[in-house]
Amino acid sequence: MSIIGRYKWVLVCLTVACCATLHTYAQTNLEKYGQNRIQYRKFDWKFFDTKHFRVYHYDAAGKDLARYVAEQAEQDISIVESKMGGHFPHRLSIVLYNSYSEYHQTNIGKKNDSHSDDPTG
Repeated sequence: MSIIGRYKWVLVCLTVACCATLHTYAQTNLEKYGQNRIQYRKFDWKFFDTKHFRVYHYDAAGKDLARYVAEQAEQDISIVESKMGGHFPHRLSIVLYNSYSEYHQTNIGKKNDSHSDDPTG
């Protein structure tokens, strides 16, 4: 193999090695241990079951809303299924909170939460 051939071979190997490392990703764990949100109240969860949904609520104020959401979701499921072109294979869960501050006390969605837990920003 000539010297020019060796340089081409080395150049090709370096190019392949550099390109191979451009799209590699490390496995990470975004949840930090012990970073649960503070809960200021105890949630006594109850639920309504319908044919396609289980709607969770936790107090009397949420009971009427949960019943309304369950009825509305059942009315609209046929439209969603027709647009998606299929049927839902199992019962879906809907979790209702009376306010954003009460939702913010739970760990639901914490992994994808872009808001700071610090109220000052």
